[in-house]
Amino acid sequence: MANGLDPIADDEILFRRVPECWFDFETQKPLDQAFGPHKKRDTTGVSLSRAKYKTIEEAALGQPGKTYYIAVLRASDVRQAGMTIDPRPTPDDPGHSEFSDLRADNYRDDLTQERQRRLVELCLEIKGPFTTPGQ
Repeated sequence: MANGLDPIADDEILFRRVPECWFDFETQKPLDQAFGPHKKRDTTGVSLSRAKYKTIEEAALGQPGKTYYIAVLRASDVRQAGMTIDPRPTPDDPGHSEFSDLRADNYRDDLTQERQRRLVELCLEIKGPFTTPGQ
């Protein structure tokens, strides 16, 4: 399905855009905060992109003039760690998906913090930096 509602396959690659301030240059990994839900905006989950719908460069686009990295994950690894990934396409982004276990209503929970740490460990690689044109 080109509309993004198709189930996320276990072998799918997922991208999480990571602001430069949440990237640890020493370890070359994202900080836990890169997977943390925003306490107001992430009501249904933390956003990510499906590689089958978006290039890594497209996934890296953010605020003009800002620099980002991309954390690359495999869906099966996330699921084996006990987390849920749901397709949540938008009209302009069929590849938009969410870690639905990481939400605004549980952003301070110990389990959420543990899941954030686990997602850092599950990163297959980090790509970047990518700077969004503008400003």
